[in-house]
Amino acid sequence: MTFKSHTNSNVLFKISSSWASIIALICILSLGLLLNVSFLFLLFPASSAAVGLFLYFRSPRLYVGFVFWMWFLGPFVKRLIDYRAGYLTLGPFIFTPFLVTSITIITLIKHLPTTFRERDFPFLLCFGTVLYGIFLGIVQNPIVYVINSGGWVSSLLIGFHLYINWQYYPQYRRVIQSVFFWGILVLSLYGIIQFCLAPEWDRFWIISIDKNSFGNPEPFGIRTASTMESAHSLGYALTTGIILSFNDRQNTWRFPVLAIASLTLLLTQARSVWLGLLVAAVFLVASFKPSMQIKTLLGLAFISLMVIPLLYLEPFSSIIIERFDTFVNISKDVSLNARLEGYGRWMNIALIEVVGKGAGFQIVDRTIGSFDGTLMPMLLTFGWIGTIPYFSGLLLMLSKAYQIKESNCDSFMIASRAIVLSLLVQIGFSYLFFGAMGTFFWGFLGTSLAGQKYYLIQRKLVAKMAS
Repeated sequence: MTFKSHTNSNVLFKISSSWASIIALICILSLGLLLNVSFLFLLFPASSAAVGLFLYFRSPRLYVGFVFWMWFLGPFVKRLIDYRAGYLTLGPFIFTPFLVTSITIITLIKHLPTTFRERDFPFLLCFGTVLYGIFLGIVQNPIVYVINSGGWVSSLLIGFHLYINWQYYPQYRRVIQSVFFWGILVLSLYGIIQFCLAPEWDRFWIISIDKNSFGNPEPFGIRTASTMESAHSLGYALTTGIILSFNDRQNTWRFPVLAIASLTLLLTQARSVWLGLLVAAVFLVASFKPSMQIKTLLGLAFISLMVIPLLYLEPFSSIIIERFDTFVNISKDVSLNARLEGYGRWMNIALIEVVGKGAGFQIVDRTIGSFDGTLMPMLLTFGWIGTIPYFSGLLLMLSKAYQIKESNCDSFMIASRAIVLSLLVQIGFSYLFFGAMGTFFWGFLGTSLAGQKYYLIQRKLVAKMAS
């Protein structure tokens, strides 16, 4: 009895100290913004990484939640720091989330010998490609560009971390479900505020980065990115949260939150993300038993009834309908046609790239960027030498994750697979393995594989006890 009480008090102390570190970080950043501390742009990543490292060892469950929250809110904090400074401070908007996520390199170092023994070589193939690209980048490209391309590593690391710690799958499942529910609520509410009011720090940010893709820095003119670094990143987060929350049947507040999140998703004007959500919805319906399919369809219809009236309100209506119109009349889509032109031009170069130009390589073109599509940037960065092993490892993991097992009764597992699929279908439009998209893709692929292994070990234990 005494031992049990001591254990419980020790767990409570770990949890309370972990939350204390998060609250301390919030207080430090809030005070720094209030006082306009000049070195806050350095303090933010340093203090966030320190808290992330503390949570990694003290409370692994909270660490995973902290990683996703950092991807949700990190770019917004950077935006506020830049606004208070009056200029764009050093470093990309996703540097701090990348830094916090990269702490999981400890997991790779710790479990690398085990990974070789257990023949988890698909992950090793992908890691080998990334290391190859970094080596090429250091030799051929400016070191700053190589560092900025670190998202290749961090997204893969979080997937490996979640997979290799498969025994904690139930705990990670609970925390991820909770984080994304509250996450899409925060992201959606601020996204609508951003669209309607265009706060000063958001206007400053759009003017400073000087990108037409963010719309006009004025009320009802902004292409909603909420607290994230781009409209597409917001779309990935909302899609992920919508799928998870829709599947969480025990949450009585999910339908109002889903309606708000759906409206904000439409305001992102990210058509590839809309397509991904549609594919995920079809996958979800097909994955359930007939009785659950009917309930799922009724749930989708109910959300639609809540969202559709909002679409008839101006200025939401004209913006969303105009964007939908480009699905029907492609000739009106100037940006898509320009992108296709640039893609065709660079694809001819990529197809003959055997060795690769290394991590940090930048496409300089007025019609296309380094993050448009996946295959072309990968061939340019890693060449055929690196791209083939990476996709080989990925295909092996995907084939394993989508095997039909008894774990199909786990709704979170089904949702995780739907999320991976919703992101995978956007491979021709976005950089699948980098930044926020890469973090969500590899994170939920790793979770799916962890769930597979967790249920496999459970079945073996039950069979052993029965015999």
